[in-house]
Amino acid sequence: MLPGRHGHYANRSLVERNPGRGEVWLKGILAAAISGAAGGLLTGLAAVGIDPQHFNLQAGIGATFRIGAAAAVINAVIGVAAYLQKSPLPE
Repeated sequence: MLPGRHGHYANRSLVERNPGRGEVWLKGILAAAISGAAGGLLTGLAAVGIDPQHFNLQAGIGATFRIGAAAAVINAVIGVAAYLQKSPLPE
């Protein structure tokens, strides 16, 4: 096998970089939070279509940001809670 760009063998670097269960668990928590927050932001944008008088991208931009941020936080918490239900604290 030929060494890679930095002089390491490709398979060797994969063996050396084996994340522990705690690291995988933390990445799962982070992914769940990001996924939930993204869904919340889309909920905030959907409010523009539901009630354009109050939530819009001009005069009502503050209300639109507030509802998007609130939905993002709530959805992130729900995503993390769902992840914790499936993958409790690592040992």
